[in-house]
Amino acid sequence: MGLIAVVIGVTTIVSAQYMANSALEAKVDLPIVGLFERERNDGGYYTIVDEKGNVVSKTSRFVYPEDEIISEDDKLYRVERVSEDTAYAKYIKDVEMPMVSENTTLPVNSDAVPVQKNAKDLIGIYQTHNDESYVPTDGEESIQGAGGIVDVGQALSKQLKTQGVNTVWSDNGHLPHDQNAYKRSRRTAFQLLKQRPTALVDVHRDGIPDPDYYRASVGGQKVAKLRLVVGRQNQNMQANLDFAKRIKANVNKKYPGLIREIFMAKGNYNQDLSPRSVLIEAGTHTNDKERAINGVQLFADALPAVLGINTAPSKGGPGPSGVEGGGATNPGDWTSILWVLGALIVGGGIFLLISTGSWQKSWDSVKKAGAGQEWANFFGKAVRTRQRHKKGNMLESQINEKDFKIEEVEEKLVDTNDERAEYQKD
Repeated sequence: MGLIAVVIGVTTIVSAQYMANSALEAKVDLPIVGLFERERNDGGYYTIVDEKGNVVSKTSRFVYPEDEIISEDDKLYRVERVSEDTAYAKYIKDVEMPMVSENTTLPVNSDAVPVQKNAKDLIGIYQTHNDESYVPTDGEESIQGAGGIVDVGQALSKQLKTQGVNTVWSDNGHLPHDQNAYKRSRRTAFQLLKQRPTALVDVHRDGIPDPDYYRASVGGQKVAKLRLVVGRQNQNMQANLDFAKRIKANVNKKYPGLIREIFMAKGNYNQDLSPRSVLIEAGTHTNDKERAINGVQLFADALPAVLGINTAPSKGGPGPSGVEGGGATNPGDWTSILWVLGALIVGGGIFLLISTGSWQKSWDSVKKAGAGQEWANFFGKAVRTRQRHKKGNMLESQINEKDFKIEEVEEKLVDTNDERAEYQKD
């Protein structure tokens, strides 16, 4: 029985460790990154219109057929064709957004790469294009290595911290500002992921010349509205879209109109790294930087509730609070549970072996378990018995609690005959 317990325990721990390692196997160099994450560099932009010619969206990023937009009023449009500076989109349906309450948090899609196993109440923030700036405030639309967007990213980080939310913010540069910047910022994202954030936010600003498209008054403040961008070409697309929908629903409930839209763009945007990853665009280069900072500060005020940070734990067990059905929804939670169960099983099997002196007597002890007193002896006096004997030549196995692995050590030696006699006397 002890041998079976050990085998089961070791298998469980090895399986859990394999899950943990496989979660970190995302490639640093991914060829598809940067193929479609392109922006206009000719000063132009795209206007996306519906069948009636109404403006659905404006953007300086390249627009492709099959790109989709969830508008501010929660209507879904799909781009069918692009001609010069105009993209033509078809209305698909009204989108039913997630219900939002104080205890509503998002489940993680089980098919997504569980990079943030054992995720902490921590949000990672970086800027792929850290040269992006705001002309009215910074004087230029691009400042190499120290653009106004860095101040916006830092403001987001600081505002989250004032609410008691830990952040890890990077001001790494990824110049030049081209589509390959996403390959360079991918390494920054990897560095942030080592600290196990529960979400990753890549901060940008748009490049359309129309300041009114983003300019608004929200929550009594002058702000630049935000656009959420979700990459369509990675296995986490659905999980990240669910994340973006919950952000939009939660933020716009608290600060109506702050999130202008969700843009599902062709490209990866490094969102294969995490099922809680989003790119935000805080206004455009013709907005004041202060408006962009005000916008991300309101965004930060509403974001923790989406992630379940600083909220009551789920009644169903580990994982984000408020998830329907409860239970462990983050793959990292399951890994932790497997580790604990594995450790308990291994410990139980080893304890049986040491307490009885042989595998046969371990099995006999289990068969006598129904006697009640046997269990009392097993878990009580037998513990003290094992601690009193330090002679002989039988190696005792112990669990390394730090590394969750079994080691053979010679620091505690047990005389099997004396130990068995003492156990029988007890």
